[in-house]
Amino acid sequence: MPAPGTVGPPAAAAEGGPVHALSEAPLDRVPELAARAHGDLLLGSDVRWTTGAGLVDTVAGFAAAVNRHAGRLAAAGVRPGDVVAVLRRNHVDLQAQLYGTLRAGAVPALLPARLPRRGVMHCLTLLGRPHLLLDVEGVNRLHDAEDGVRALCATVHTLGPIDDSTAVWAPPLPDDCPGRLATGTGHHRGVILHDPSSGRPRLLPAADLRARARALARPSPEGTAFVHLDFGRAHACATVLAALQQGGPLLAVTRTERPLVDALLREHRPVTVEAPAAVLAAWRPLASAPTRPFASVRRFVASTGRLDPPTVRALLDGSSAADAVCVQREAASPHAHRPPFTTYRSA
Repeated sequence: MPAPGTVGPPAAAAEGGPVHALSEAPLDRVPELAARAHGDLLLGSDVRWTTGAGLVDTVAGFAAAVNRHAGRLAAAGVRPGDVVAVLRRNHVDLQAQLYGTLRAGAVPALLPARLPRRGVMHCLTLLGRPHLLLDVEGVNRLHDAEDGVRALCATVHTLGPIDDSTAVWAPPLPDDCPGRLATGTGHHRGVILHDPSSGRPRLLPAADLRARARALARPSPEGTAFVHLDFGRAHACATVLAALQQGGPLLAVTRTERPLVDALLREHRPVTVEAPAAVLAAWRPLASAPTRPFASVRRFVASTGRLDPPTVRALLDGSSAADAVCVQREAASPHAHRPPFTTYRSA
């Protein structure tokens, strides 16, 4: 395996087939091919993500998780072309679930865990009898609507055992059955995401997802990127895809508590920190902390919202890099291409 921070040779798109860049590979094959090219690169999370195979914190582990998800979906009766709706808490494994659904030949539809029950039911109606996957929070969200949910869905499963009463209407996904995956699933339309402006599920086409990933890609990845993500949103899909394709180490976090962030920054010493402007503003006191957690950062990115000038200056002053940069993006619809960056450079 190449050393962390480097990109290995392109992997073959199929055994004995022509060599393709990861950016040209079918979406469902990207994790597997990325694992061959740079499987030991960090793709971690602040939530210790454990599976039956152990801790998942690398591209290779991510790819293995994708295959496990795909195998379980196939064993549950999901077939190519089906829609699989996912209602679960924000976690990096949500992206593994997305790619696992693609690997099974189906279309993933990611529903925000914070969506009210009425909104979930509305989306299930519009999706046309999807398969539905739930975690504990998803089960709680749909309490007292079990019969209605089953009527709207082809099948309903939980990601793991919860309790006997839940198993009556939403049994856990079966174990992975090797050899059950379909091959040659064809063209992937994309990923269905919830559009908060309309309250409806909308398709993010595969071409748009690839374009977003290309915009995020860097010619020569250096160091770890520390990114605060909502894994059910379009920018998260593109960020993870860019990391898989480019071989850029990515520490994906879902929590914002300053002590946790301080510890993670000092442990991983990222060169890029990305989060919504409101989150970066909340982290501003860390810039002047004695521990100097932002010392390694060369690029601060406000993914949504606007930073005020004092916060920009504080963040840049917290970096030891002479060429530290603060990048801001205007707020945009999750289904629209992002406007150009606005960049502030340190003096």
